[in-house]
Amino acid sequence: MKVLVVDDDGIRRAILVDLLGGLNHEVRAVSRSGDVLDAHLAQSADVLVASGTFGGVAGVELAARLRATPRPPAVVLVMGAGDAGAEGLARGQGIPLRGCLTWPPDPAVLAALLQTPVVAASPAQADWSGLAFLETVRGPTERFPVPRLLFLAHRVAATGALLWSSPAGSGAIHLRSGGVVQVEGVPGLFDTVDGVPGETTDLNEGLGIAVRSGNPYGAVIEAVTTSLASWLVDPSAGEGGTVWFEPNARPPAGAFALPTPIPRLISQGLSGSRTVEALERRWEARGASSMHVRVPDDSPESRWGLDATALRVLKLASESPSVSQLLAAATGRDRQRLGAVLRAVELLALLGLLAVDGGAHPAEDAPSGPPPAAAPRAAAPPRVPPPPPSRTPAAATQEDSHAVRLRSALAAMEGAHPMDLLGLGDRVSVTEAEISSAYRDVSRRFHPDTYFNSSPVVRGLAEACFARVNGAYESLSAPGGLAEAQRFIAFRKAGRGFVSEREHQTARVSFKRAELLFKNRDWKGADALYLEAARMDDSTWPHLFHAIRCGALARRLTVAQASDQLEALTPPTPAARADVLVAIGNLHKLDGKHAEAMRRYRQALEADPANRDAQRELRLHQSRNEQDAASVAPARSAGATISGFFRRGSDPK
Repeated sequence: MKVLVVDDDGIRRAILVDLLGGLNHEVRAVSRSGDVLDAHLAQSADVLVASGTFGGVAGVELAARLRATPRPPAVVLVMGAGDAGAEGLARGQGIPLRGCLTWPPDPAVLAALLQTPVVAASPAQADWSGLAFLETVRGPTERFPVPRLLFLAHRVAATGALLWSSPAGSGAIHLRSGGVVQVEGVPGLFDTVDGVPGETTDLNEGLGIAVRSGNPYGAVIEAVTTSLASWLVDPSAGEGGTVWFEPNARPPAGAFALPTPIPRLISQGLSGSRTVEALERRWEARGASSMHVRVPDDSPESRWGLDATALRVLKLASESPSVSQLLAAATGRDRQRLGAVLRAVELLALLGLLAVDGGAHPAEDAPSGPPPAAAPRAAAPPRVPPPPPSRTPAAATQEDSHAVRLRSALAAMEGAHPMDLLGLGDRVSVTEAEISSAYRDVSRRFHPDTYFNSSPVVRGLAEACFARVNGAYESLSAPGGLAEAQRFIAFRKAGRGFVSEREHQTARVSFKRAELLFKNRDWKGADALYLEAARMDDSTWPHLFHAIRCGALARRLTVAQASDQLEALTPPTPAARADVLVAIGNLHKLDGKHAEAMRRYRQALEADPANRDAQRELRLHQSRNEQDAASVAPARSAGATISGFFRRGSDPK
């Protein structure tokens, strides 16, 4: 592929030329935007990569000018932090972009963006990787499940719309940089929101109606997010339909991103719709099955958005020969971990990262009938011209090996924890002296002075690696940094999601405010704060418990939904288990199912004989029964007297 690079900074330009050359593209570079048009007209480029100053608004203007040429190139913008609005500006002007990246560019994402797209008439190949694959998807929802496509869109930060058409109706989920900004056609989206007609399936329209009806904005967002999450994991959603991705689709004006990322949205849907008991039955039945792990290569692990438990289970799956051995390795001897591990396995299978029985996801099954004709392959374009003659071939080869090694190291550092960057691994106890020693060992490998005589590309990569190592050392050396890192390692080894001390304190404040509103019977206000506390810190037991309980009172959840979610919890103590059973009993009591409520109260006393709430409810129930019996006895006596009077009056004298 012919790629034209424009950047006014020599080092950035050299790094891009080196990256693209390593990907086997024919690369030309210019330093001024005014030279781009002439360079393209002299030799048409397939893709324009604009970075630096030209990666922002100037890059959009440049793309607009190139659209008037006979063969306009696709455009990739490599932007800095201040250029965030450039993508929206391009979409608003109808300028198609192949994609946008932040500096420094991720080689894997850049390679995915520059993949030659398959012609529209050809079916998308089942590699499930890269933006080019996403843009060619068109087929049955059974072959291309919506959750898996959304996970791919999240990984590659796609902008466009995922559309589907089925016998039940059609709809769309609009995306901007991998986040959901608009939803159309999802049934039941506002079922738990007061004042919104049940047939409303448009996110923007429903939000406006809900807020005008007096609903708190935060509570509406939470309710809509929960409904969307449930629909995404519903096996019958979109059944028998067709799904495709439209990169040029634009959401309506005023659309904004939902606060919940796509992976967490799917995980939330699974938690609300699958009980631990059901998951245990499902996966224990497949205990002897073998597994196949498929790791996406279009983005680093840090961009997948999976929690620590899911990442740990995925790692163990590659080392476990069967499902039962995976569950045993992930849970250890702690039965309380089973629920989180089962949900992680279910999530990984749904996202296509884990296939069972060694087989592939339905999307990757061989199609029936004769295979489609293969598209003709173009001849491989020439590599970038070799370095100037002043360099010897040996020196150029050595420099290339340095660049490859440093680029690989920089990609591995993306999103890595400071303990991992310094090679300290999962050591829960580590001293400051050991951190300093590890820092000296690692930084020596990337110190820029080591590459003083190397090319600007190699020096730039070394400086970037060295900056990451310095940042890791400063993070661990800061006050409280080592203790926070040790807590993170402990959580990761236990397979639990990590919550920082700051998030823990913020969640605690939200929880305390929710308790005050709950006492004042402001159910909706308390529900929003309980949910916020659970979102920030789901490792603290009461947060999720009270969020579910209050969700039923605020009508965010039905009694059946709240009961199922409470049943799926894994309380840490018998006393907490008794509290859960009392809460379930209270819900059944509100629903008029008194016999079931009494059964739950008795179970609560079996778990914790000292539970006062269960004692009180059973005592009140017994008192009511005694009162009813006492009121029935006089009525029976009076009836017998009257009956006897009439019998005596009818006797013959």
